[in-house]
Amino acid sequence: MYKTTELIALLAAVVFILSSTANAISAFSDLEALDAAKSWPVARGIVTDLSYHCEPAQHSDPYVVEIAYNFSTAEGVPYTGTSIYPGDTDTTRYSYPEIMRAERLYSPGSVVAVYYDPAEPGNCALDLNERDDTRDELIYCMFGVPAGMVLIISLLISRIRTRKAAIRHTDE
Repeated sequence: MYKTTELIALLAAVVFILSSTANAISAFSDLEALDAAKSWPVARGIVTDLSYHCEPAQHSDPYVVEIAYNFSTAEGVPYTGTSIYPGDTDTTRYSYPEIMRAERLYSPGSVVAVYYDPAEPGNCALDLNERDDTRDELIYCMFGVPAGMVLIISLLISRIRTRKAAIRHTDE
């Protein structure tokens, strides 16, 4: 039977591994979207709205941004964009420095460069730089997965030693 401390350590190890893996998937997805966007054409756009609010919950980046900008494709078709970075969604979270940067660069009325997917112009972005937390997510993965694995292996070694000691004790 597992002791409570072993179960807590095992749960912590699983959380380390799963959260690190989820962060890595998110970071690689962001980098893939960023890489694809580097070949997109650029259009001139105008920011029509920028607002944000804080939703602290369990996120290190508690801000949600609502941005809108108008632009036209090379063919003259008008579109409205709502993403700062490639791959952003309505639930993308931003850090405080990212919010301050957005306020500085994308105030309503600002003229902006809009990068858009020619096959799907609604898929567009204003910034082709890496998000502040992309590298942090990869670093977290580099340490979180090994830490979780070390914890699981040390628990297994401890269990094996305990059983061997119990077997030796019963043999005496």
